[in-house]
Amino acid sequence: VPDDTRDQAAGLRDIFRHARLEPAVHVIACPTRPALSVSLVAALAKSLPETGQAILWIDEVGFDGREGWPFATRIRFDLSQALAGFVDIRSAIQPITNDCWYGLSLHTQSTTSAGAAVTAKLRDSATILDSILVASSGKNPAAWNSYGDEINVCFVIDSSDKAIDDGILWMVNTHAVRPAKTWSVVLVGEPTERAAGFSRLETAASKYISTPVLLRGEVPGSIGNLSLTGIWATETSVLSSLATHAST
Repeated sequence: VPDDTRDQAAGLRDIFRHARLEPAVHVIACPTRPALSVSLVAALAKSLPETGQAILWIDEVGFDGREGWPFATRIRFDLSQALAGFVDIRSAIQPITNDCWYGLSLHTQSTTSAGAAVTAKLRDSATILDSILVASSGKNPAAWNSYGDEINVCFVIDSSDKAIDDGILWMVNTHAVRPAKTWSVVLVGEPTERAAGFSRLETAASKYISTPVLLRGEVPGSIGNLSLTGIWATETSVLSSLATHAST
């Protein structure tokens, strides 16, 4: 017999609490050029809802790393305020479309050890999403504890020897702070450089983090000469690969 004293939202919260349905969390990071991660997540935030997925785009990149790329919409509350319990999670995210929500996470480093994660708060508020995409500089992996228990990390790096060295160091240090469920990479450069660079990344991953690193996409070095708006427009294979990964 239905309990007429309970509202529909309360019933939905119970269903999802028991089912433990949570969106997958995917961090897209570019330590050397954070604006690339913002524009890449922006492209995914447009393409994924077109396939029927409901997503939350979390933006970690502040003004100093955006290269003029605008925030997707005006946000009144940072996610840190929802994580600390000052506001409801629905007050800290804004709908861009029916299937895409947006939240700022510029101050979550101060709340990494307090309260429930974003995934848990979304579940308790009966907000149904397929995936969370985090645009990150990768400078503060401890903040990713705020998003969920399992994190999938994809990073974008150049294929030059120096960049690969820096990428390996970043991957190892990041994994030590916040172990990832999966690791993947998008390589920028010429084909020969990309092949050699990925081989080194594979070797380092097997030796230092015991988690394979997967090649999620390859883009030509000339991409660096394009505007942020146009960088991912022609890279349909990369977007398709990342979209497939984000849906799992």
